[in-house]
Amino acid sequence: MRLNAAVRSEIIHNATKTMIERERALELREQALATRCYEIAMPAKLRQAFELVKELAGGKEYLSTRKEVRFNIAGQGIVLTAKDFLVVSHPYHSWHDNVGKAITLKDNEKLVTEVRQLLADKEQLKKDRAQAETTLKTILKSVGSTESLFKLWPEGKKFYSTPPLTPQVKTGVPAVQMQALNTMLGLSA
Repeated sequence: MRLNAAVRSEIIHNATKTMIERERALELREQALATRCYEIAMPAKLRQAFELVKELAGGKEYLSTRKEVRFNIAGQGIVLTAKDFLVVSHPYHSWHDNVGKAITLKDNEKLVTEVRQLLADKEQLKKDRAQAETTLKTILKSVGSTESLFKLWPEGKKFYSTPPLTPQVKTGVPAVQMQALNTMLGLSA
């Protein structure tokens, strides 16, 4: 099969899908860390008071809910995302404000280390994905068919040997349309 732009794009997509599992694992770690940080930054009594205000507010939004929360972790402003649940923050806080008290290295060394490791792992995944895409594009530009790709990169066969690879699109115009166009333009009767 000839490699056109659509097939090349599909091969790159198929190959980089393997990184989705790593991405999901990082998201789950981030959610767990966000919850732990929130519980430290916002004391339990304050969280209970927020719940009471929400209940008494009768539908009015005095407290905002967010999926992304900025924490002061060992002096660094770090945004953690909790995609599967909402985090209740201070009333009238803007996006740029830190939530609650600082999470210090002295009191929470293990948590600070885990957050820093998460950030490093997320950055590494981002670099790995970019490098994989660049390498794949280079490989795919050097070959013109899946047969020649197999000779160059047999280990990647599972990404390009099974349907549905994008079928090549026929670009010819049907004769009926050509005849109608010629008639409209006065080129034929």
